[in-house]
Amino acid sequence: HVDAAQLEECRLHPATLFSTVLTLPNTEVRSLGNSLRILSPDSMSGGVIPAGSTNSVILSGTGRDVTELAGLLMSIEAEGKKKNEQAAASAAAQKP
Repeated sequence: HVDAAQLEECRLHPATLFSTVLTLPNTEVRSLGNSLRILSPDSMSGGVIPAGSTNSVILSGTGRDVTELAGLLMSIEAEGKKKNEQAAASAAAQKP
């Protein structure tokens, strides 16, 4: 297991399998996990697994794969956060 903050170091080890946990509070990880399975067709070498009923996912795979998946998921998370903030601001503006 590697802390998410150390993922860039994993990229240097393309033949080693790693796992990490990402928490994505603005992302519905269950449907995301299903959608991303196509990116990791070889379930023996890694993938994205929703972690129970939390907003966390377990990423596993080679250093390069885990790093790239984490980057993709963090981009999705940033968009989700932006969307949630816009919705909250809109709702606040509509209150009398």
